[in-house]
Amino acid sequence: RMINRRIPLTLLADHADGGLCGAVAVLAALLARQKTGRGQYLDIAMTEGVLYMLAGMISDLLAQGTVPGRGTTTLNGSAPYYNVYETKDGKHFTIAAIEPWFWRNLCTALGREDLADSRAADGDKKQEITDFLEQTFRTKTRDEWFDFLQDKDISVGKVYSLDEVLSDPQLAHRGMLIEVETPNIPEGVVKQVGIPIHMSETPGRVRHAGSVTGQHTAEVLAGLDYTTADIEDLVRRAVVQEAN
Repeated sequence: RMINRRIPLTLLADHADGGLCGAVAVLAALLARQKTGRGQYLDIAMTEGVLYMLAGMISDLLAQGTVPGRGTTTLNGSAPYYNVYETKDGKHFTIAAIEPWFWRNLCTALGREDLADSRAADGDKKQEITDFLEQTFRTKTRDEWFDFLQDKDISVGKVYSLDEVLSDPQLAHRGMLIEVETPNIPEGVVKQVGIPIHMSETPGRVRHAGSVTGQHTAEVLAGLDYTTADIEDLVRRAVVQEAN
């Protein structure tokens, strides 16, 4: 029987674990070198980085011997005050009111101040709150709820589709969507994601969109002592490729 599998769109092990742990390790080694004058070999495994990212969930297993499932912990769906809700238009909206003041502000905005002291309720009261929020958020569209709640000091947000991310005004304001001049394509520019680290003194910038296939073929082969005639012969016989 075929099983309907879903693979997350995020390359967690590559970027968040391998890349992040690698960057932190390099910075730590540079600081150590300043103090000791010695360099060192850095051994970083993506698998171990993934395990580290799961530390919060694994702590329950190590401490209590229980394996947390979907919707069984505060951060993965068991709490009505920290969850994802479907809206009138079939889209989704997030509430992250772990802090009591966020929850109180949400209750006030929704006209249910009577629930303000019941954030951590369980049993029937917890189910009552869950039902209320589910029913309430289905009365307006996702964008209507965001417009209504965003200035009321509540931690809320829209759940975007990937194409909607590109239209987010905050990302545009922060310069995270950029155009890079690329003379070798008809459009002349390539749109891509910008740099997420903003430094006041040494800000980074994307200087070019990257090399095209064969752009440095002649340069590399010349560095290996191939003559111009040798390189032209290799290109003619399709052994290597040069950019047009």
